Order: sequence, then C-alpha cells, then structure tokens
Amino acid sequence: MANLCGASLQCVAIRVTELDASGAPLSGGVMYVTDNLVKIDFNPEMESGQEISQKNAAGNLCIVFRTPDLMKRLALSVEVCVPDPELEVLMTGGDLFKSGVAPNEEIMGFAYPKLMEDPNPNGVSIEAWTRYVVDGYQPADQPYIRWVFPKCSLTKGNRTIDENAMANVYDGFAGENPSWDDGPTDDWTWPSDRVVQAAFTDTVPTVQCGGQLVPSQGVPATGAGAGTPGLWSPAGAHPPASVAALQSESIVATPSTAWTSGQYVQTGTAGVAGQAHWDGDSWEAGVAP
Repeated sequence: MANLCGASLQCVAIRVTELDASGAPLSGGVMYVTDNLVKIDFNPEMESGQEISQKNAAGNLCIVFRTPDLMKRLALSVEVCVPDPELEVLMTGGDLFKSGVAPNEEIMGFAYPKLMEDPNPNGVSIEAWTRYVVDGYQPADQPYIRWVFPKCSLTKGNRTIDENAMANVYDGFAGENPSWDDGPTDDWTWPSDRVVQAAFTDTVPTVQCGGQLVPSQGVPATGAGAGTPGLWSPAGAHPPASVAALQSESIVATPSTAWTSGQYVQTGTAGVAGQAHWDGDSWEAGVAP
C-alpha cells in the first residue's frame, strides 16, 4: 500500500477497547465496534514557548530568543448517535444494569460512575476507519484509513432531555501509549508510540450491537473441551472471533460425541451471541440443548 494523495472522509466504523494498567489491550476485556459515530474532534493542546529578550542601554533589542511551542496532548471529544449502555460504560465508567444469570445476561441500562472518583483509570483505545478517496473513488487495495488513538481518557459531556435527539458526547484527552503495540486483534503492524497514527488498510472490523471479548494474546485455539463454559486449547490460546469463525476453522471438540445439555464454549463475541456447542458432527450456535 502506498500514498496515492487521496482524501479522508466519512467514518464507517470505530472500535473502543479496554486497556490494562500497562496500557495494553486487556486480554479477555471488552471491545466494541460500532458505526454510530457522529464525529471525533481532536485538537492539539500546546504549551507556549518561553520568550526571552533584552534591550541595550540605547533602548534597542540586543537579545531575542524564543523556545518552541510544545504539544502536551490531544484534546479529544467523541460524539455518538445513541446512549448505548455498554459503549458508554466502556468509555467513561459506571455500572451496567443486567437481567438474568451469566452467561445469559441481558443489558437493561446503566448508571453514571460515583462522584469524586476516577471512573476509568486505565482508559481505552479508540480506532476509526475512514474512507480513502482518490479521484472520486476508493482504491480497491486500500479503500480505508485506520486512525489509532492508543490511550484516551474520557468523561461524560453535557446532555439535555427535551424533544430533540439526545446528544451523547464524551470529552477528555489522548496521550502516547507504546504498550498498545499491535492492537486488540494483533493486526497493527506499525509503531503505536504516538498520540495518534494512521495507516492505509483494506479491512474494517465487523459492526455489531454489543461488546466483544478482546482476544487473549497467544496462539489461536486448535481444540475446545466441553464445559460451562468449556476451555480452549492449548492453554492460553485465544478463541475464534465468533461462532461463524469457529465453524470455518478446524477446531477439535472434546469429547467428539454430542455435548450434554448446558455445555458450550464462548467465542470472542461476548455473551449469548458468542456461545457454541458440538453436536457430534459440527459446531452449532448456542448452548447444547
């Protein structure tokens, strides 16, 4: 892929990922892919340089010097269309209201974080995919630009309840984070040590309603044992991204006979949507009946 002197416009998807204390994507944590973005504003916060000057006895300047202005961080503002509970709590902290018993819980709402506490000390990473347009078209081999903000600290913005659609704005700042490394899905091949970076790409993650699990860092799973939930093998392996991905891969089930009622494995897609079981012949969605 190469620079074709194209333009960046529109945004087809964003991905928000939970970070651990070191700044790395949290293995087994939550990431959320959505096309509900309205806009991301990011603007440099600058520290003005020091001005030094000296006049001589005749009143003329004899020394003039100014240190450079320095960028301290990016001021960041993210606006989305809807007040999605899972995305909101992921970005800015708080609590989810859940109904049912794991792993069959349903999200019923959310609560703001407690006052006078840092609601999300580890922050999140934000990635955005925009269209890359050259002479009115998207090139077949690099139709998108992937923007990476590897560490963002956000708080909830102002809201109004009236006859209009509610604004859902999250304000804060972004900083450098080399620990983000190759990202939550091991596919960022460039350094991640700057406050923002961008690269041409031909892929966009699949948008879905609801959170997904950040894949565990390690080798892909080659086997799955029955349980509630079952375990992937070898130890430390990361699961397929979804039930569809599981069905397309050669993952060996243990036992090879039909799993008993209630048994399942959890793929990288969180919750009920990511559950699958072995029926004796193939991988099927959901918990074994």
